[in-house]
Amino acid sequence: MSGPIMSTLIAVLQGLSLIAVIQLVLGMGVVALLALLFKPLLTGCVRAAALAVKLHFAPKRAEL
Repeated sequence: MSGPIMSTLIAVLQGLSLIAVIQLVLGMGVVALLALLFKPLLTGCVRAAALAVKLHFAPKRAEL
């Protein structure tokens, strides 16, 4: 069962060029950098959305 998988993996590795590998590594680095850069913003958006849902479904107080 591992025969076709290994041959496919070997074919892919043989088909890679140095430029393609460099581009792949740089792309992964950019994605990681953007994730680190926007993590506080994304965390704040998630917290704000959770607070909005919590306030929306909170029991209403009776006003006198």
